[in-house]
Amino acid sequence: MSVFLYDFVLGAAGAASFEALKLWELQGKLREEKFRKLLRSASLWIPLLLMLAASGFLAWAFYQDEPKTKAWNFVIVGIAARTLVREIASAKFAHSKIKLGDVAGRHMDPDAPHVRDFFE
Repeated sequence: MSVFLYDFVLGAAGAASFEALKLWELQGKLREEKFRKLLRSASLWIPLLLMLAASGFLAWAFYQDEPKTKAWNFVIVGIAARTLVREIASAKFAHSKIKLGDVAGRHMDPDAPHVRDFFE
């Protein structure tokens, strides 16, 4: 396995461990039907996969010039990168205006998954 791939996977794994905890938290917060829809939704998986990729890349970038870095350090940087990305997105959603009612004649399903659910 290449050095980049090893570092990337460890960083992404650290972020993934915290994302698993977040999914468990969402399972307790959301109604079961909404949570199941969220699990099958691109609104969950696209941001999650992008966040894992960014965390893996940042873990590699942070330690790329240090060949004797312990594996745990890559995991910690992956967790930190994931937390920074999530908190920035969460703050953005918290300060965005919520539009109530139908959008352009489209009926809003209260159980429809939304990216906002992922960052609650």
